[in-house]
Amino acid sequence: MWENNLGVSDVEGYKRKKGVGRYWKYIKLCAALLLYLAAVRSNAHVQARAGYAAAFLNDRAVTAKEAEQICEAEAEQEYPAAICFFKEQPDTSLFCRETGEASVVNQIRIIGNAELLMYGSNALSFRKNGCYLDTATVCVLFGTDKVAGQTVRSGDQSWQVLGVFDSLQKEMLCVAEEKMLLDRILLLSSDYGRGRDELEQLLLRNGLGGDVVDFTVVTALVQDLLLIVPLLLLARAAKWLIKDLPGTGLRLAATVVFDLAGLWYLIGNLHIPPDLIPTRWSDFSFWSTTWMQQRQNFLLILKSAAGEASLDLLWHAMCAVLENLLAVCLLLW
Repeated sequence: MWENNLGVSDVEGYKRKKGVGRYWKYIKLCAALLLYLAAVRSNAHVQARAGYAAAFLNDRAVTAKEAEQICEAEAEQEYPAAICFFKEQPDTSLFCRETGEASVVNQIRIIGNAELLMYGSNALSFRKNGCYLDTATVCVLFGTDKVAGQTVRSGDQSWQVLGVFDSLQKEMLCVAEEKMLLDRILLLSSDYGRGRDELEQLLLRNGLGGDVVDFTVVTALVQDLLLIVPLLLLARAAKWLIKDLPGTGLRLAATVVFDLAGLWYLIGNLHIPPDLIPTRWSDFSFWSTTWMQQRQNFLLILKSAAGEASLDLLWHAMCAVLENLLAVCLLLW
């Protein structure tokens, strides 16, 4: 009767439209899952730096010899963190005697784990007279980027080039001399989100003081946003399963079970940094103060030699947020 009223062509059109709609839903679901996997991959890059913290010493700087002693003492801890002391010397003139070319760089003198500043620079640990240069500088000085073993000079000092790295600015990475004062520290904790606490404890143990900054809020926010897609998928699965259950009581019981499962998943995986928890609920200026502190964190880190490495974290954080939000939009659409 229904088919006779609508007509054969109308029924076929309805079925075709319904089939296309079903396929479109599958396509959106697959696209959302792919975007979510991309967000998870971007988040992995972000979380790799979740344990980073930096300190800008304002009471007193430490000599390179003192910094080396601190690194050795910290290495004997039960769960040692990777530590790097450094100092930036802008507008350092370098020249190559063979080519007669010169260049001005930001010289970064370090003691400790150089890989915290630049990946692949571990050779500095046993090559005190070595250095790493950015690609633009070596091209100016030598005319090529194949310069391993070449020598650069600044005044009466010379360094053997151990490698080349890409950088947004002209930089040189080398080991600090014993009496040189170092005023910045970079630490990577082996425990997620503990970088700030461990760096503050390091300062306390060694009678140092300064501004300690980290990216804990950013890394926690990116990771927490990834919880939305699984919760939406759980809600969709619950709706699909519950609607076919017989009886109101059974559907209600199933709804409660799915709600508790979602709450358990959220509580077990949600990360809230202590910095985002107000000590007094009546403190209405808490959020504005927190925002100003985080803004200061970003500015301090981005202005330092650790800033370029942090740009990689911020890039992957933006990618993770965008990919995750697109996946959420597809699931809700």
